[in-house]
Amino acid sequence: MRHVLEAAARGEPVVLHVLDDVGRYLGIGIASLLNAFNPSLVVLGGVLSLAGPYILPRAQREVDLRALAASRTGVNIMLSAFKFDTGVMGGVSLILREILSNPTAWRPEAMNTAQREFPPSGL
Repeated sequence: MRHVLEAAARGEPVVLHVLDDVGRYLGIGIASLLNAFNPSLVVLGGVLSLAGPYILPRAQREVDLRALAASRTGVNIMLSAFKFDTGVMGGVSLILREILSNPTAWRPEAMNTAQREFPPSGL
């Protein structure tokens, strides 16, 4: 990916065309998700966050063309600040939310042997 991004930064037409295509198809997919689920936030992580400056503008144009007005109004499409750690940070946030919502359930004396498995069954 480093080579692709370097070529894009140099303005190589073939690479820019491919990244534009990626943005187009990504935008089509995001528009479909917006129409089906109507989220308020779409976060792109991993490789997509690295290539974001090249693919996000085209993806946004496709969303504007293809998503229902009610679905795209107020939605924020952004790049993850965590880059490749996006999935890991999402998992950590779920665990922290579970622990903070019921801190006493995590004390060893509060669990029986079956409950000491990780992750807890409520997660």
